[in-house]
Amino acid sequence: MVDQSILIVEDDKCNRDLISDILDLEGYYIDTAIDGEEALRKTKNKKYELIILDIKLPKLNGCDLLSEFRKCPETKNTPIIVLTAHAMRGDKEKFESLGCDEYLSKPIDVTKFTKVVNNYVKA
Repeated sequence: MVDQSILIVEDDKCNRDLISDILDLEGYYIDTAIDGEEALRKTKNKKYELIILDIKLPKLNGCDLLSEFRKCPETKNTPIIVLTAHAMRGDKEKFESLGCDEYLSKPIDVTKFTKVVNNYVKA
């Protein structure tokens, strides 16, 4: 899966490393950002085939970042998978209305997660 770049936006190092390791084993090129501002900077300079976005982020929260991604020409059509550890009733609809393509709760089910990612990023 050469050149299949995925941006992981996650402030928690353990979660970021876990997601990176899972996707690295699938053969994807991984880039990471620890907050919303860093993610916006990175997407201005590089095209990603998929963005994996944690909702609870410092500096610019995931909801605001998701809205920004959908406004930017560089990311408006990029698939975005939202991850959250604090799943609440109505969240899926809320995040979909903001423009996410998929919503998954933590802890991650590795099999389901890789299947969802592979559905959006094809070799």
